[in-house]
Amino acid sequence: MAKHTRYIRFTDLDHGYLKDDVPALAYPAVLIDLDGTFSQQGMVTQLGDITVRLRLVFSAHSTTDNLSPRSVAEKGLAYFELEHIIHQALQGWTPTLSTPADPAKDIMPPDLFGSFSRIAARTDSRRTDLRIRELTYKISLQDLSTGRFPQRHVAELDLQLFFSQPG
Repeated sequence: MAKHTRYIRFTDLDHGYLKDDVPALAYPAVLIDLDGTFSQQGMVTQLGDITVRLRLVFSAHSTTDNLSPRSVAEKGLAYFELEHIIHQALQGWTPTLSTPADPAKDIMPPDLFGSFSRIAARTDSRRTDLRIRELTYKISLQDLSTGRFPQRHVAELDLQLFFSQPG
């Protein structure tokens, strides 16, 4: 596949951008949404099953049909390559929690989290002006935040490779 930019130009929580006729996004963009279910494990402990949905959004600027020149079709299919790069970064990734004052110092034992596991990847074809791939991951966690650990935590996913601006 032809080389293309591997940088994500816009990342945010999914605030309904795709409902706008002309979404205020820079492409490619990633919109993130989280859902969770929780079960009680003790007085202050809960077990959470979290679903993380990433919408990878591209402008539909290249055709992919068999009549197009190969270079044009490859450019039109480049979003699959970026999807694979994102999947390689996320599959099996385990978050850590740290204090805002000292991000290098973990405050939670590492066994409180499972790791990211992809459960679905699909194309959202409701819009013809955009190419949208929805990647869905699951992760489990043991929430002790109402117990003996500090209330303020920062979970950070290090995808700086993708957030950088193209050179």
